[in-house]
Amino acid sequence: MLKMHWLSPLIISMNFEEKNMAINNPEYRVIIMDDSPAKYMQLIQGEYRLPKNVSVLPVLLPPFDSINAFIEGEFEKSNLIYEDYLNSPYVQHCLNTIFTLLFNNVAVMIYIPEDADPVINCINTLINYIYARYGVITCNSSQIVPALDMNNIDLNKYAVLIDLMYMNNTIPLDEFALQYPIEYAPLSPTAIIKVGVETGNLNADVDPSTIDFNYWEDVMSRLVYGLKLSIIEKHNNPNNQDKVSIAFTMEEIPK
Repeated sequence: MLKMHWLSPLIISMNFEEKNMAINNPEYRVIIMDDSPAKYMQLIQGEYRLPKNVSVLPVLLPPFDSINAFIEGEFEKSNLIYEDYLNSPYVQHCLNTIFTLLFNNVAVMIYIPEDADPVINCINTLINYIYARYGVITCNSSQIVPALDMNNIDLNKYAVLIDLMYMNNTIPLDEFALQYPIEYAPLSPTAIIKVGVETGNLNADVDPSTIDFNYWEDVMSRLVYGLKLSIIEKHNNPNNQDKVSIAFTMEEIPK
């Protein structure tokens, strides 16, 4: 069977009951923006621990400087600091984990405790950042929609999203080639190097400053496009359809 991706929602909630319902739903993964995991531990098989579908990620919280600016009434500065922080490698790794769950059709709820006032005021910044950079849609529990609207997708944002997953090794080269909208978006320098190394065209210890990226972008783009066509051809062969996993192919890009 053809496996489609991005069918599950990314929900943001401050509702305690909604959080508990999601924790008790095996189809959900709950991400809690808090720095106190002990508050969410349950008695499981004789010991207190987090439910297996719960992660407490303080890395998503605004940094001290952002919170301090908020307390001082400098709300715009607070949001700008938080937005800049979201670009840090630690947060990008965390977001990649969330996106990978969504990619594999696992619904994700990000829960923000109701008493986290400075955090609450940064939520719109987080929501806007995730959409502006990656095209990922957040919703609430009363209006659940998939994380990506594949009928109206911004291919430049999708390219950045797939690049993030590939660079974090959560999708392999074949999946990267299939998902990446190579006809519409150039490869990033880091992706050029990674594809080159994986295909044996570049040495693993290559110095980026010595690379002619104009040349290698063309070479790697052709390689990725050729790999995509090969995978699509396998998909079009009924005997191989169970080996292919796609969100969409370039032949099926929404108008």
